[in-house]
This record gives sequence, structure tokens and C-alpha cells, in this order.
Amino acid sequence: MTTPKKAARKKVTDRKSTLRKRPVGRPTKYTREMCKKVIEAGKEGCSVAEMASLCDVSIPTIYEWAKEHDEFSNALTRAQSEAEAYWAKEIRSGLKKEPSKFQGPANLKYMGMRFKERWSERQEHKHTGGININITSDDAEL
Repeated sequence: MTTPKKAARKKVTDRKSTLRKRPVGRPTKYTREMCKKVIEAGKEGCSVAEMASLCDVSIPTIYEWAKEHDEFSNALTRAQSEAEAYWAKEIRSGLKKEPSKFQGPANLKYMGMRFKERWSERQEHKHTGGININITSDDAEL
């Protein structure tokens, strides 16, 4: 026989277990369709910020999806490669224009900022030779 006290306790327990089963936070907007969206955006030269806007999410959400979904991670990598190819082609086609219409330095700076690994100007410094350090007794006391 169930007493009113036990019945009340059971209701509280049932309610707690129901609450635990609900996901926390807002439901995700992620669908596999997002993979196609970012690849198409990449083919148009879009940045990650523009891709996020097309998906109606924030930039951090794009990177979070890439961590959580392998297919999206692959799509984002491909989209970024497509975007770089788009802009490289645009710069190459600009070489055929008159110098006054081609913004070479600005284009190269844009590529260097956007695609740092392959387009930034790097200066490599190598040290050849040795370093001599002389310690005197005055220095040793410090």
C-alpha cells in the first residue's frame, strides 16, 4: 500500500529523472546540409565569418561544429581551401589588368592576412657561430 508521503516522494523522484533527460541549452542548428553550405561559400571566396552568417550562427559555433562533427570538419577544411583557390585565381586574373586597376600590394596583403601559412611574408633568421660568455669573479657573486 502506498502512503501519501511515499506517493509524493515518488512524484518528486519521477520529475527529477525527467528533468535530467532533457538536453541542456538551445537545440543545435547543425544539419548535414551545413556541410554543403560552407563548401559552396568557400567556392565563392567567403571567409569563416561569412560562412557562419550563411548558417545563421556565430563563428565560435562553426569551430565547435568542426570539433563535434567529422563531416563538418572536412567540409570546413575543403571550404577554406576552395576560398584560397578562389582568391588566388582572382589575383592571377588581376595580373592581366592595367597596373592602375590591379591592386597588387593590397591583394597580397589580404592573402597574407587571410591565409597566413602560405601567403605571409616570412623572414627567417639563422644564427651561425658561437656565443662566448666570460664570467668574472665579480659576476659570480651576483
